[in-house]
Amino acid sequence: MRARRRMVTLAWLAAAVLGLTTAGAWFGPSAGAADLRRAYDDAVRAYQAIKRAPVVPGHRTRWLLIINRFSRIYTADPRGPLADRAMYRLGQAYTELYRRYRRRTDLEHALDAYRRLVMRFPLSRLGDDAQYMIGHIQENLVKNDVKAFREYLKVELLFPRGDMVARARERLKIIRARLDPAAGSPPFDSISAGSPL
Repeated sequence: MRARRRMVTLAWLAAAVLGLTTAGAWFGPSAGAADLRRAYDDAVRAYQAIKRAPVVPGHRTRWLLIINRFSRIYTADPRGPLADRAMYRLGQAYTELYRRYRRRTDLEHALDAYRRLVMRFPLSRLGDDAQYMIGHIQENLVKNDVKAFREYLKVELLFPRGDMVARARERLKIIRARLDPAAGSPPFDSISAGSPL
């Protein structure tokens, strides 16, 4: 059993190293769009594969290798066509890492990635998705309905034509019912008073 686990671990590490080197993830200033695209596609495939894998203590390192790949893609061309996608995938990977291993820093990194996407790429088609995910994390993982309400509200305010607006509105209704506006819950008082979100 230990030998099999060791072989699987070595195979994962070898695949990660090969993926990093052959896909152009050790990007230099001359990395081309095709190299970045290949590296991104490889990183997405690795992410999808590890997401299907069961939770195993040693897999955290594998997750971090994949996260590093998305980070390098973003860093190689922070204004390029894949930058917003790589940032979104960073958020997804850190969120999943938190769900599996429950480290608070992973959740903070996920929120940071989503917030950076919203701020740096306001015209991205993933902007509303990232903003929605901030609300989702606040509601379901942090368990803070007040913050979740504010974050979901920003989906429509910042991305009125986004495809996540309808879902954000649904979440707002559910949270509003939980918080009972008749009792003077904080999000309703502060929003109606005109305080900044």
